[in-house]
Amino acid sequence: MHRVLGEIGFYITQLLSGHGEFEAYLQRIGRRASPLCRCCDLEDSVEHTIYQCQRWDVVKQDVGLSWLSPEETVPYMLIGRAEWDKVLQLATSILKTKAREAREWDGA
Repeated sequence: MHRVLGEIGFYITQLLSGHGEFEAYLQRIGRRASPLCRCCDLEDSVEHTIYQCQRWDVVKQDVGLSWLSPEETVPYMLIGRAEWDKVLQLATSILKTKAREAREWDGA
């Protein structure tokens, strides 16, 4: 099957499902004691990380998606390959950094 848009891989899955490097999710599955963001002490969900946390404002600006909201994400991705790739770049940059920082904080 030929895909016009991108693949649904590791980082897009986390973005769409909320199952990933989000403290609220990790607490729910018993891997964290607190659901709070380590940067701003608000509940760390996919919505908080990708759309609200000021920690990632520079990444969103660099990718050109500082305006993106949860409701606009999937429709924007479906416009075309370039838009899909921008969302993938945003998710990959933020979630890779979060995973690396979590390993450092956890001493792994």
